[in-house]
Amino acid sequence: MINRPTIEVRLVKGKLLQLISGLDLVHDRIHQPPCSFGKFSVNSWYKFLNYGGLQIGWSSMIWNSIAPLKIEVFLQMLMKDRLHTKNHFIKKGWYGDPFCVFCGCELETRDHIFLNCEFAQDIWMMAANFFDSPQFPNSLEYLLLLSSLSNIQKHLQPAWEI
Repeated sequence: MINRPTIEVRLVKGKLLQLISGLDLVHDRIHQPPCSFGKFSVNSWYKFLNYGGLQIGWSSMIWNSIAPLKIEVFLQMLMKDRLHTKNHFIKKGWYGDPFCVFCGCELETRDHIFLNCEFAQDIWMMAANFFDSPQFPNSLEYLLLLSSLSNIQKHLQPAWEI
């Protein structure tokens, strides 16, 4: 017995065809991601699928910094959102207080602890004043970019020796 499409399937198919009829399908193709040697590789497709073909620029900033290894590992975990914050514990079935220990106002997440919490913003304001910066970071990527600047690295060097 041959399965015939139901009316609903035909209606959905018709609506989809209607939606894509105005698209320029010549320019909307997936091209093979470029490789350093110009041929297909699984690694290049993995990067293309996971990162849209873009390299993670902050990774080299972390591993080529003057910070000690333990700081580099911490920064890598921070940037990949792998720190043990309460939002991750909740996903694993934890039933404790989900709010930030510093302000108690919002769910404890990586971005909240390091950027959005009032406590963190006070710390960033003090750091901005110390480094003569007009503002505090609005993203972790911006923070990492600031820390890679040479004039800031010379101020951080004594801190890594503590």
